Amino acid sequence: MSTMKASLVGKLKLVLVNVKEFINADITFANKPYFRGPFCVHDIKQGLVLKYLEDILRNISEQAGSAPPTLLLVLARLALDMGNSTISYLATLTDEMFPPDQTAVPEQLSPSVSELVAWQPAPYSRF
Repeated sequence: MSTMKASLVGKLKLVLVNVKEFINADITFANKPYFRGPFCVHDIKQGLVLKYLEDILRNISEQAGSAPPTLLLVLARLALDMGNSTISYLATLTDEMFPPDQTAVPEQLSPSVSELVAWQPAPYSRF
């Protein structure tokens, strides 16, 4: 289980490191607030990280109807671990790696970090 979670986190961290080149100090347009705010908040945090995590959780939920019981337990544990620590960790890591221009930060991200942390699968019964 920890290997699966570590793999998901590791791959996302690698993507963030590669994308960080777009806000390098050597790139003049990256220092402009009208670029930095939307890029760091909308494109990276919301469009990449939070949507990626939302897709993982949605896929887990969709598998509930057809997954064998053992796989269902593994996926449920992954979702629980993500809600308890991984989502908050990745959101904080993204904010540290891509500090947004505070004047350009939107009031509400969709999905928000708190929505993803509080995510619950839809009730499902096999019977």
